[in-house]
Amino acid sequence: MKKVFAIAILLCASACAAEDVAVTIKAVRMENGFYSTEEGGHSYTWHAMQAEIDGVTYTVADNPHFRREHWLHKGTYTGRWKNSKHTKLEVDFKDGNDTDHYEFHVLGEE
Repeated sequence: MKKVFAIAILLCASACAAEDVAVTIKAVRMENGFYSTEEGGHSYTWHAMQAEIDGVTYTVADNPHFRREHWLHKGTYTGRWKNSKHTKLEVDFKDGNDTDHYEFHVLGEE
């Protein structure tokens, strides 16, 4: 019984693992927004990117409330879908000798 359970877990883990995809950042643009509060609110700037994955072009964006030291530039990166609905995308990049990643929200297909 334990052997069957262990095999089932291994099969699920391999089937559920996110597959790497090539993410080509084709354009980066600045967007402006406004966050409203009872006290008034504030404006903010965020990055929206045009990303091509498997021949489909998407508009993706980081959470505008995070302050990033580095932004992705045009180029091809390794990434993976974070969910089956393709609404979140994780992209790897090199930061010196270390590999880091950003998580993006997919705003739409172009």
